Amino acid sequence: ARSAVALLVLAWLPIVAWHEHVAFRATSASCAWPELEGTTSASPDARVAVIADPQVTDFTSYRSFAPKGSWTLAAIERVSDAYQHRAFRLAVLPKRPERVLFLGDLLDGGWLTADDETFDATARRFERIFRWPGRDETRSSDSPSSETDEHPKTHMSVHGNHDVGYASRAESFPEIRKRHESRFGVSNYVERVGGVDVVGVNAMALDGDPRSEAAKETWAFVDALSVQQNVSSRNRPPRVLVTHLPLPKASYAPGSCGESRFGPVIQPRTRRTRRGVEYQDYLSDGRARRLLRATRPSLVLAGHDHDRCVASHEISGAVFRARGDGDGDGDGDG
Repeated sequence: ARSAVALLVLAWLPIVAWHEHVAFRATSASCAWPELEGTTSASPDARVAVIADPQVTDFTSYRSFAPKGSWTLAAIERVSDAYQHRAFRLAVLPKRPERVLFLGDLLDGGWLTADDETFDATARRFERIFRWPGRDETRSSDSPSSETDEHPKTHMSVHGNHDVGYASRAESFPEIRKRHESRFGVSNYVERVGGVDVVGVNAMALDGDPRSEAAKETWAFVDALSVQQNVSSRNRPPRVLVTHLPLPKASYAPGSCGESRFGPVIQPRTRRTRRGVEYQDYLSDGRARRLLRATRPSLVLAGHDHDRCVASHEISGAVFRARGDGDGDGDGDG
């Protein structure tokens, strides 16, 4: 019996070591920043790591067997936080990125969290998981943070459906969006990173009621970008468009996302009620075309899918490259 236990332990040790440490280091080692030529002080390069849908575990994640306040949930949160922090520390930080861009769904149940105390506790866990060593500067503040600051805002992000809900819920509970923005920043922004303009857009509002505050605010932001494009297209830097919901794809055939995808391409689904959009896998065709015409990006990054996809989009003769983890997340609620 003892020999059997010893053999079992010996068999498990390399498996645990691989999944807890070696896999992250191997992934990091297999990635290299591209060698760029022709960068200047006026158009410098910048290193940006992109993370999709971390969905920090909370009381909404496993409600059937880990309800709020239970020791089961506390244990799951502890293990999940440790795993994500280890992945970030071993796979991302060794590459020494200057910024980290999150493609939405920072928290699992932000859209269902009514009380601010619970939201703040989960947000603090997110900040501890993705904490950044050293001194950094926030997008929302001009003052540098201390080495112990829990808000390492070399972070940028956009809203996801797990953060603020799909359009119908976000419109019904605007305080959820405002609370998320007060903690993690606005979702509509242009930020110069190196020689590129990163354009974040609140995709959750694009197919919503055009009379809602979020939709009017988002489309006003997008239309202003279109005006800028027409006025100064020759001199403006390349744009990277960032949304949580991906753009619709011209083809849903197997293999259309590239060789690195694990599962089949998800077919487009949108569920609407009299209250508006309650579920969607992609932006609608019309809103996506309007967004592309206004922003004219060189690259599009999106989340939501939990799998890898590379696609190209053509608008008015121009081809835009889209990458991401983004069609629908396969868990029933996006």
